[in-house]
Amino acid sequence: MEKKISKVAVFILAVFLFAGQLSLYAGNTLTITGKVKDVGLEDKSLVLGMGDADQIFYMDENTQIIMDQKTKALEDISIGDVIEIQYNKSGDDNIVIKINIVS
Repeated sequence: MEKKISKVAVFILAVFLFAGQLSLYAGNTLTITGKVKDVGLEDKSLVLGMGDADQIFYMDENTQIIMDQKTKALEDISIGDVIEIQYNKSGDDNIVIKINIVS
């Protein structure tokens, strides 16, 4: 009986730890909306104008770009477009998960 209880306890602990990791990961995703000031096709970057300051964002092979529910490419983003970005911080870099081109 004691072995059975300890297996159940280990399973429950593992479930809680896994759920905690998911919530930590989800908590790191940030969302921002702004106007595109520059598109860097070579280094896969975007500069967004944010009031008095600009922020730079970097795409990777997993970045999704969407407009009107259709998949787009970085080349489809123009200076002046309003976009919504979901991203994670990686050190000092902003790594884009998803871009929604609003206009």
